[in-house]
Amino acid sequence: MTKYLLIALVILMVISPLLWLRQTPGQARITAFRNRALQLGLKVQMVPAADADLHDALATLPDLDRELVRLWAWERLEPREIAH
Repeated sequence: MTKYLLIALVILMVISPLLWLRQTPGQARITAFRNRALQLGLKVQMVPAADADLHDALATLPDLDRELVRLWAWERLEPREIAH
């Protein structure tokens, strides 16, 4: 029994880092937008955020509140999805 538990644990330790490589819904949307822009011949580049006030306001929030706002606004998750 212990042998099988050890084997299962080793398999989980090998597989679990692979799950971290999956894209979040927000990352998948960004990738789709960038791919579409490339198809249209547009060049995509990183630029500084235009709205410094927004970043300043987010910086004043506690970590948990800031993460909730990002999950809701950026990832477009519903409250029930965030609660999980």
